[in-house]
Amino acid sequence: MFENAQQEPSGGHTKIIAGVIAVLMAGWAVVYFSHFRGEAPATTPAPAAAAAPSGGGAPAPDADFKRDLVIGKFNLGRDQTQTMAMWDIQVSNRSRTIGYKNIMYATNYYDANGNIVYQGAGTLPGELVPGDQQTISGVNDGLYPLATVRYTIEFTAADGYLP
Repeated sequence: MFENAQQEPSGGHTKIIAGVIAVLMAGWAVVYFSHFRGEAPATTPAPAAAAAPSGGGAPAPDADFKRDLVIGKFNLGRDQTQTMAMWDIQVSNRSRTIGYKNIMYATNYYDANGNIVYQGAGTLPGELVPGDQQTISGVNDGLYPLATVRYTIEFTAADGYLP
């Protein structure tokens, strides 16, 4: 007369939903890290005419970016998600005759034992005319290494031109 109530066996819906969520999160992570890494996308070399500086000057054969470009102050912070390394850099051009563009930098992040935990690199936006000083904020250098206790930044290359 009375039947025992039995629950129907759970279908695969929970497993399917969990699988779809995992695939979506993995896809989001790939897109996020490939587009917000802070590295410039690879491009083909520009022809010589297009390589002229925006100021219209000729390349300076005697340009020495190591002598002319100086980092006055720098600060490393994090973005609003606390995951990306964001630099604020004060740059001065001490030359009175040579401007610089395509200024490339390299960063080193050290742990408490002095070991390098990450090295980054990139190109600063814009250019510095002779005698110019700029503070460039929000330079994205990729993921912030968690073990970082000390960091450095230096210039590795720059294109000098005569304005």
